[in-house]
Amino acid sequence: MSWPAAPEHDKIFMHVKFLEVPMSSIRAVILFTCIMLAVPALSEPSKPKIGLVLGGGGAAGVAHVGVIEHLEAMGIRPDYVAGASMGAIVGGLYAAGYTPGELRKVVTDIDWESILIDNSIRSFEAPMRRKNRLDPLSVTAELPLSVGSKGSRADGGLVDGVKLQLILNSLTAPARNITNFDNLPIPFRAVATDLYTGKPVVLGSGNLNQVLRASMSIPALFPPVTLDGYTLVDGGVSNNLPIDVVRAMGADIVIASVIPPANVKGKDLSTFSASLSQTLSIFIQARSQELIKTLTPIDVLITPDVAAVGMLDFAQAPETIAKGIKATKKEAVKLQRIALKRPTPQPRSSFAMFEEQKIHYDRIIVRYDGALDKAIILKRLNLMPSGTVSSKELNDAIIRVYGMQLFSDVTYNLEQQGSDEVLVVTATSAADGSLVPSFGIALDNSFGGDGLFSLGFGATIPEINSLGGRLDIDATIGNIEGGRARFEQPLDLSQQFVVRPGASYFRRTADLYAKPDVLISPIEISKLNIGSDAFFVPGDWGRIGMGLSYNHTTSKTKIGYIPGTNQDKQTQD
Repeated sequence: MSWPAAPEHDKIFMHVKFLEVPMSSIRAVILFTCIMLAVPALSEPSKPKIGLVLGGGGAAGVAHVGVIEHLEAMGIRPDYVAGASMGAIVGGLYAAGYTPGELRKVVTDIDWESILIDNSIRSFEAPMRRKNRLDPLSVTAELPLSVGSKGSRADGGLVDGVKLQLILNSLTAPARNITNFDNLPIPFRAVATDLYTGKPVVLGSGNLNQVLRASMSIPALFPPVTLDGYTLVDGGVSNNLPIDVVRAMGADIVIASVIPPANVKGKDLSTFSASLSQTLSIFIQARSQELIKTLTPIDVLITPDVAAVGMLDFAQAPETIAKGIKATKKEAVKLQRIALKRPTPQPRSSFAMFEEQKIHYDRIIVRYDGALDKAIILKRLNLMPSGTVSSKELNDAIIRVYGMQLFSDVTYNLEQQGSDEVLVVTATSAADGSLVPSFGIALDNSFGGDGLFSLGFGATIPEINSLGGRLDIDATIGNIEGGRARFEQPLDLSQQFVVRPGASYFRRTADLYAKPDVLISPIEISKLNIGSDAFFVPGDWGRIGMGLSYNHTTSKTKIGYIPGTNQDKQTQD
């Protein structure tokens, strides 16, 4: 094979001798080169889609804010976001448009302790609901159980979750009209767990606030959330690190931020809450390790050092965020390689923080399927028929309704109905007209000697009628025996005028002493009370009323006769 003569100006190369290579070998070399060049292209596209995965972890999940903050600083904004539990809240707000600085402000400024003890909302309890225990029970507590035509059911958690829902309502207000999460600034998915099957439920549409609340329903801490026909609890229980979810969304490269288990060495795990938390943590972390194994060499795993941060330790938020930043910096080499292939993120417009947001509505609709007249709920809201309110004013209105002690949940959202922006308030009955049991104990040492001890049981039938009539029945056994029935009936929609007839009968036995060490006789005391109260409730601060009652008290000795006792009663030997 001969090559053509080189041009005159290339004569310097005339003495180079070319080797003759068979054409088949040339084809083989070309084919091998093409294959080698194609391998990187297959494993890492020139413009890869990035999926950000944020795992659950309670207060330690605040570290995700630091992860996002440093990714943005490097010029990396993901194409997809998925999260579970606290990771869903941080990821959902980020996907909705919050900047890293705004996320930092949210997690550091919110009074998380208040959210986690939101049963204190009951301090807003309508004064007409405050009981005056006449005698039998000095300590009472409601059981989280309802018994009615639908059978019995256990309800709730240690925290009602209403404050968390209200905060999420406010935080997600700018995205309230987006019900398809693919249409958020960053497509988003949250993961929750079906309480009945234990399987993960991927949530990609609906009201963002309710979806985030469902993913954060930590078992035993918050009550489950009913959504789209599912009864949902914390997403971390079934899929704490939804890597598979962002891959299904289209991610080529996954950046996963996983929260390690809390360090419990040397801590007391004997309490119910501590042992439950640790049991859940063991289960969740075992599942997380399985998911981490699905990561490929081009993916990035970020593990903030937050093992010392407890599940509810939100007070350490600034330090926790800093640990998220530090952990992200450790993966700088891999992340820089990704950043070089990414377009520079466009600056985001700032959100109005939730206290400052104004909500305009043209009318109000109350959704409630209980016996109570919806007009009562509307009056309790105490909002104008139409107008503009701040998120704080609206939250206060919801708390007033919740404080009536008739509802297990009260939420709001805005709906577009024709040309109207409608404020929809949805209340869920606490008992659906069923019996609400209660129990208690009574201790009394007023007679000296051995203290009196009794067990008390009761039941309440709420919402007997549209005005909110309520029947309370109590009974006791032990040293104190007897029972009481009381019917409380508001007379108008404002529930300011109330009547409350009732009757009770209690009997107790005690030892009667002449001196501390001289027993005279056991004595039985019986008390009958029949009466009625009527009162006016001018506001949340209290009530003004009066009552009439008939009391009849008798006593008898079990041995001999004591002057001053009712002689019409027979003594017992």
